[in-house]
Amino acid sequence: MSEPEKPYGGIRHYDEQALARLHFIRASQWLGFSLDEIGELLTLQDGAHCDEARELGEQKLTSVRRKISHLQQIERALNELVQKCSAGQGDVYCPLMASLNDGVEDATTDKHKVR
Repeated sequence: MSEPEKPYGGIRHYDEQALARLHFIRASQWLGFSLDEIGELLTLQDGAHCDEARELGEQKLTSVRRKISHLQQIERALNELVQKCSAGQGDVYCPLMASLNDGVEDATTDKHKVR
C-alpha cells in the first residue's frame, strides 16, 4: 500500500480504498492470521476464490483448536498444582515449584511431576 504524501506540518490522508484494506488487515489479525497469511488472503479478496479462502480459514481454525486444547491441558496442570499447594501441610514443600524444577512436560511416575 502506498503511503500518501504528508503535507508540511500536516497529517497524511488515506483514501477509502486504503482504509478498507487496513480494516481488512485488522479484522484478519483479530482472527489470528499472520501477516504472511493476510497477504495470501488479500490476493483472494475479490471474492472469486472462495474455495481457497475457505481452505485458509479451515487451516486457521484447526490451528486455533490445537492451541485451545493445549491451553486446556495447561489449565488442568496448573489447577492440579495450585490445589496441591493449597493442601500442603507440614514440611515446607511446594508441588508447583517442584514440578517446575523437575519439568512439568516430562511428567512420569514421580509425584512431583504433573501431566
